[in-house]
Amino acid sequence: MRAVSASSVIAGDAAKVAAWRVNASRVSWLWSVMLPSAGDGAAARQSPASPFQSNADPSSPRRRRAVNVGAMEVNVERLATMPRQAWLLHSRDGLVNAVVGDKVRVTGHGFFEGGWAETPGPEALSESGIHLGSGAAWRSGTLTLISPSHALESVWTAEGAGEVWAANSLALLVAATCPADFRILRARIAIRSLNSGLSHRVAVVHRGADVTIRRFVNAFVDVHGDRSPVERQQQQQSEFSTYESYVDFLTRVAREAMGSSGNERLAVYLSRGYDSPACAALTRAVGPVTAICVDRTATGDDDDGSVIADALGIPSVPVTRRPRRMRVANEDPPYVVEFIAPDEYPDVCEFFCGIHVADEIMRAPDDAVADRVVATGWCGDSMWALGGDPWRDFRRGHANAGGNGLGEFRLRAGFTHVPLAAVAFNRAAAVRTIGESDAMRPWRLGVDYDRPIPRRIAEEAGVPRTMFGVAKRFTTTRAANLLSMAPVLFDMQRARYASAVADWPFVRAGAAVSPA
Repeated sequence: MRAVSASSVIAGDAAKVAAWRVNASRVSWLWSVMLPSAGDGAAARQSPASPFQSNADPSSPRRRRAVNVGAMEVNVERLATMPRQAWLLHSRDGLVNAVVGDKVRVTGHGFFEGGWAETPGPEALSESGIHLGSGAAWRSGTLTLISPSHALESVWTAEGAGEVWAANSLALLVAATCPADFRILRARIAIRSLNSGLSHRVAVVHRGADVTIRRFVNAFVDVHGDRSPVERQQQQQSEFSTYESYVDFLTRVAREAMGSSGNERLAVYLSRGYDSPACAALTRAVGPVTAICVDRTATGDDDDGSVIADALGIPSVPVTRRPRRMRVANEDPPYVVEFIAPDEYPDVCEFFCGIHVADEIMRAPDDAVADRVVATGWCGDSMWALGGDPWRDFRRGHANAGGNGLGEFRLRAGFTHVPLAAVAFNRAAAVRTIGESDAMRPWRLGVDYDRPIPRRIAEEAGVPRTMFGVAKRFTTTRAANLLSMAPVLFDMQRARYASAVADWPFVRAGAAVSPA
């Protein structure tokens, strides 16, 4: 099957920017719930097995009350100006107010964007569940934030004077809290610390005179008005000891993510490396999937995965990498850095994650990703490779490691990101044992670039051995002028959110945030 669309990423840019600037009516619905505190009997304990599965008409006001002294009151508003999967909340003195985009689902026990697997639902707060999105739950009478079950995206909080704000976007949180002395280049140091692993993460991103901003990763976070938020790490515990059981686990995660997110289609970013062909083969077994294929690497080498899509019998969408002025960095090994021009900033800004714009190469047309489960192979180099110690702690190989910069794009376009290789990253030792087992010997090549698990997945799905995983290619964007443009990119993100929540009464009054 050939490409279903010849449109490049540039063709979708105008619509993308326009979508950010939409000026629609502010509030489409309001929902309130009075919740008993934990320990107030059966009313506090009862919950449907998966309440997030029910997706009631958001235009219909809903109101539930439980008569209880000392109740927590929650008010949720849907804003037409918010990115589809963005959310923001404010908590003070037992009163929680939240605003959400139109693709964030709300029930009597919380709200959530994205999908999940290996758990009846996010409100269960199962530490062994896989949460492929973010949100908040309050079924126990405690407000608990839910971050994705990996370290590619985060949940952020801001504390000040007995009140707490939280969001699934740093730019949104800064737009709402207006910390007078916040600087993204200072925060960048703490944000980058995650590359050294979860245990080395610096949680406090900003400590100012008015608010303290924290980052939470792979965690449940209990929010208390009188003290700092308290986190507990998620720990995936599914059992797999053979190649077959591991592949069954990955397929089940993709299938459950599609069902729980409400999306009926899938997409996969597909290159000529190891990991994305395996993800394409796995998702093909789950449902209708379209491959998104970037044509070349940063150095100009062919990386078009459409021939692999043809071998798998799935349609593909081509994405043309934008040509730029480049230079070769004089390091060992040498790598290419690109100069991003100011007229590209509106397109690139939503891929800025605080430390790089590596993922801007993934600027696919919105209709290729919107309302889909989107699989990527990010972290396959750590999870599926051989040699050295098994991956621990979500440590990334280098500061420009990809996957961290899809968040703003995802929240706006409205898709569920499933980084299949990173799923159950805390079980890396078990995965390594499978890769080194005798059963995998036919798929081990005995070379430096050797990943038997994704090779077997792709080859058994019909992809010829010589078509993928032949040479290591570097596809992500390394910006030569990152430090100079970073404040501008972040301020563009912040400005988008500032206009979206400008009339929300719980936006903190404060000085305008300097982009420097």
